Amino acid sequence: MLILAYRPLSDYNEHIMVRGFIIVAVAFFLVIGVGIFFGLRAAKERLAEPKEENRESTSTEVKAKGRGFFGFLHRDFVSKEQFERGDSGFQLNRWGDEGGSSGSSDASSLEESGGGFILRRDMSPPSPKLSSGGGEVPEAPAREPKPPFGFTKEALSPFFGKVEISSLQPPTSDYARTAAILTAQSGALAVNVTGWKLRTNIDEVVIPQAIGKYVPGATLSEDIMLRSGDTLSLFGHYRFAEYQHPFGKNVRLNECTGYLNALYPFEPKLPTRCPRLNQDEVRSLSGACQTYISNLGSCKTPASVDIANFQGDRACQSFLRRSFGYAPCYEAHKNEENFFSREWYAWLSPQMQIPIARDHDRVFLFDRNGLLVDEFSY
Repeated sequence: MLILAYRPLSDYNEHIMVRGFIIVAVAFFLVIGVGIFFGLRAAKERLAEPKEENRESTSTEVKAKGRGFFGFLHRDFVSKEQFERGDSGFQLNRWGDEGGSSGSSDASSLEESGGGFILRRDMSPPSPKLSSGGGEVPEAPAREPKPPFGFTKEALSPFFGKVEISSLQPPTSDYARTAAILTAQSGALAVNVTGWKLRTNIDEVVIPQAIGKYVPGATLSEDIMLRSGDTLSLFGHYRFAEYQHPFGKNVRLNECTGYLNALYPFEPKLPTRCPRLNQDEVRSLSGACQTYISNLGSCKTPASVDIANFQGDRACQSFLRRSFGYAPCYEAHKNEENFFSREWYAWLSPQMQIPIARDHDRVFLFDRNGLLVDEFSY
């Protein structure tokens, strides 16, 4: 009886032990599985985060220390009071740039997010730097210009850095044209460059006068005044050729000067960007006349023989005679805004080159007082 009674009890205890073992094993593997799950998730989040050197400084986050394999056991958030007391065990990521904010809560705002807080930086423009006395620190003064080799600061012109030699065209042969372009830099006031000298290792030339507002027949020249962004193209003639500047004048370009190419063989030719004709008036002409006008290039004048071909179309002939050429264009558009260009063209005296060497040279620009304005080496 005892044996019979004992066996069921022993079997019962053994059964309880097995079930307990199974429960413990399941719980153990469950804990391990949960740990692996959260550990992998934490690792994935760390991989997804940008590297420290590439982290944007536009926001600052409070993150928990000690996130590891069982980092899920740590609380990833604290109360605002804990954070302000500094006993939360959290660290603050700060701006990486020098002189950046220290990350204090005074310059930032705490935002509640899922029971925790994220510290985001205030993106308002930085306030001016203040001196110890509370006043604004003045900006550093502009650097003094560095004189080119062989010159002192006393030898520099007040226009140094304000007018530059922006381009040079050395001769490719004894029969080639030479050219230099001067440009007034941004912010420069009106600068009188007439009488200035371009000096090279060979010789020097003087910048001449020009006509600012050319009216047909005008011969009165004036000093060339360059304002911010204006350019002066200075051209030299062939050394041994018989070329002479047939126009005989230096001019400030305007929207109509391209028509002068039909009257004088300019070298180089003037830019052709003449204004369009009055389209309402053109549409009132015959179809053949409109076709002829549309085939004319910019700044082109109708030939006399072409005008004669419209003998039976007096309206067309009248329009062709009075609407093309420099004088009609000038009278029609001279009062328009931006009619006068920011470019000046000037030619040196007949058979005078800009004395720049073919291969190597150092070109200087001097003002009327002999002070250096700019240097160009090639």
